[in-house]
Parts: sequence; structure tokens; C-alpha cells
Amino acid sequence: MSLDWNVGDIPNQEELCWVPTGRTKKDEKTGEEKETVCLSWQTDSLIWAAMSIGMGSITKTNWREFYLRMLLDPFSRVHREAHIDKGDVIKPEDVYNHIGLHTNASSKTRAQYLKQLYGREEDGYRSTFRRIEEAEDEN
Repeated sequence: MSLDWNVGDIPNQEELCWVPTGRTKKDEKTGEEKETVCLSWQTDSLIWAAMSIGMGSITKTNWREFYLRMLLDPFSRVHREAHIDKGDVIKPEDVYNHIGLHTNASSKTRAQYLKQLYGREEDGYRSTFRRIEEAEDEN
């Protein structure tokens, strides 16, 4: 399933969500050269985080929860850390400013999300736990 998203309901989305690429493209209707744009790294990070943290949109009532889940989530952390060496970090203000972002990511309650998060961590360490226990049995 593809990850679909919409930034049209974000106030100031033109300035907040898009950055110039430095390239131009001919407009098919007018024939004019127009500068091309791409998603800002913040918007891109929030879109991908939505899928991982189980929150399909950012609203006035859930933006804090969205941010906190991002802090806990390993996938979101990896995506964010790709920008840290450049001094870029998703801040609470970034999430708040993206109120109105919508994706088709499935929604999970806090309990469902935390259960999933715990399960992922447990699965990741399962072989380590087994190895430790087997080493103990050999002694």
C-alpha cells in the first residue's frame, strides 16, 4: 500500500512544506519556466513518521501526542537522526506548524502503539536473550 499524504490544510504550506530545488521546468500550460520545489525535510520526516507511529494526521488536539510518539519511535528516530549532523532536528514547533497534515496511515490508540513498540523491541532482542540463556545452560 502506498503512503498518500496531503499538505493542503496546513496554514502557510507553500512556505513551510516546500523548498526550491534550484532547477526550473517549463509549465505545460503557459510555457513559462518555473522553479521546481520538493518537500522540506521536516514535512517529509513527519509524513513518514505518521505511518510508523500510527497517527494519520496532525491536529490541534493530537500534535503533542504525535511529537512524543516520534521521540519514542525507533524508525522516526533514525529518520530524524539523518538530519542531526546538519544541525536539523524536528522540534515540537515543527509538529505544531504542520497541523493539517493528513496521510492514509492507519491510526492506533496509545495502548496499541505502545504494545507494538514493546513488541518490536522484544522481537529485536529475542535472539540475544536466547543466546544469554543458552550460554548459562552450558555452564
